[in-house]
Amino acid sequence: MTIARGLDSERIKKAQELFSTRAINFEFICNSIHIRKFNEATKQYSDILETIHFNIQ
Repeated sequence: MTIARGLDSERIKKAQELFSTRAINFEFICNSIHIRKFNEATKQYSDILETIHFNIQ
C-alpha cells in the first residue's frame, strides 16, 4: 500500500483538509502480497518478482 507518494506540499495540505473531517475505514481483506523490483526504465516498482498468496476463507 502506498499512501501520498509523490504529493507536493499543496496537495498534502488539500488531502489533510479533505480527510480530517471524514471517518476513514481502513478495514480490508488482503489475500496476497507482491514482491516488486524497481524498474530503471520506467522508474517504477513495476516488475513483480513473486506473489505470496494467503489462505483466507
